[in-house]
Amino acid sequence: MAKATVTCNQKEMRQQIARLKTKAAELKRLGENAAARKALSDAAALQRRLDACIKAEDEQSKPFPG
Repeated sequence: MAKATVTCNQKEMRQQIARLKTKAAELKRLGENAAARKALSDAAALQRRLDACIKAEDEQSKPFPG
């Protein structure tokens, strides 16, 4: 059974993270602290996914990981 390859659009993910952080800053400025925390949490989760994708791509490109 072949592994499915997952490709990440790093540019798009970085833009989404930036938008979420900007949204969080605006919400915090407006006093919506809970919504701001949620937006920051979403940005952090997306950052972890991006980091995992980058790591997976780096490891995949090596002929002998280790």
